[in-house]
Amino acid sequence: SGVDTELLRQRGLLDREEVYFRPGVNEELGAHVIWGTQKLKASAYDGVFGMWYAKAPGVDRACDALRQANASGTARRGGVLALCGDDYGAKSSVIPSSSE
Repeated sequence: SGVDTELLRQRGLLDREEVYFRPGVNEELGAHVIWGTQKLKASAYDGVFGMWYAKAPGVDRACDALRQANASGTARRGGVLALCGDDYGAKSSVIPSSSE
């Protein structure tokens, strides 16, 4: 995917807007790390959320972390946005994938 490449390229803009981008080692670890943003109880900001993204094979890999995070709920000022993309031709994935 090009999402991480583009976010790294736009680091100056993100820094000015106080958006913190930290690429994950893999989808599973990324899901575990982002889980903390939905449990945030105190912050200098009105609210904090994390965005997790992966292609369909990454969703498969991170399923346990995503399921646990969903079951645990969120704090009043925390949250997570999870995004999934498809790779029909396996251009950047091991196997073709779709989320239909």
